Amino acid sequence: MITTTSTGSLAFGQMVYINGMTGALVGLFDAANRYVEATRPWELLDDVEAARAALQPLVCATRTIAHELEPFVPDLARRVRERVRGDDEPVAPGPPVQPRI
Repeated sequence: MITTTSTGSLAFGQMVYINGMTGALVGLFDAANRYVEATRPWELLDDVEAARAALQPLVCATRTIAHELEPFVPDLARRVRERVRGDDEPVAPGPPVQPRI
């Protein structure tokens, strides 16, 4: 749990922890992006099984990201979890969970 000091600032150890967490998340985002660029799943749509095999690791990574985002942006994390659902469930269709900024 993240708490603040009497002056309202974070303790140094908590800042280091948050910095490490956000760095790890950015690393996961980057790895997922590199995977998308390498596998180019949109080019596999003629072969459903190949497309599914290429997208499955991304769905798994998205579930992990949603879980790890919970302390920082709980509403976004909830929307992502609702979309990617559980391990044996298909991804729910719908509009983007977060508008582009």
